[in-house]
Amino acid sequence: MPRERPLVYMVDDNPTDIELVKMGFLELGCESAFDTAKNGEEALRTLKALAADPAALRPDVMILDLNMPRVGGLEVLTFLASEPRLRSLPVVVLTTSDSPRDRSACMRLGATSYIVKAHNLDDFFSSLKPVVAMLRPPPGGGGPTAGPGPSGSPTPTPAPTPTPAPVGGASHRGAPTRSAWVLPWRPLTWCW
Repeated sequence: MPRERPLVYMVDDNPTDIELVKMGFLELGCESAFDTAKNGEEALRTLKALAADPAALRPDVMILDLNMPRVGGLEVLTFLASEPRLRSLPVVVLTTSDSPRDRSACMRLGATSYIVKAHNLDDFFSSLKPVVAMLRPPPGGGGPTAGPGPSGSPTPTPAPTPTPAPVGGASHRGAPTRSAWVLPWRPLTWCW
């Protein structure tokens, strides 16, 4: 049975980042279902259960933070690379690290793409466009751009949704433009 909306599995220890990604998807007209994990340990438990059950509903894409306490994104990618049933799962690394070494390690372990978190909302939303494109059917019909999702079923084109209100409950009158907002991410020098 085909899904109503694409399923995104997001692993990030910062709940604000998860909410910003959801908001970005809506801003880009992609209404997706989200399943989340607050750290790499929780993600590994979920992924091991998915690998053990061939009938389990797999996400269409995974968005993975790199720097998390206890179990980081590289360990999650290492597990995915070692698991034949999950190797085809598209993984987008979304991180504050712009280190070429981190980027290279992620791509070597099978990440589909590597996105450095932008510091203003417009750039952040724009950086999500390739992820949204992976979930949309190509022009002329058919399955998602990256082929059918790991579940084997194509995902429908989501209906456009209204633009969300500004962060923090500010009214439209007198609210700063989104490009003036600075996102609350950790400094690039911070890591575990």
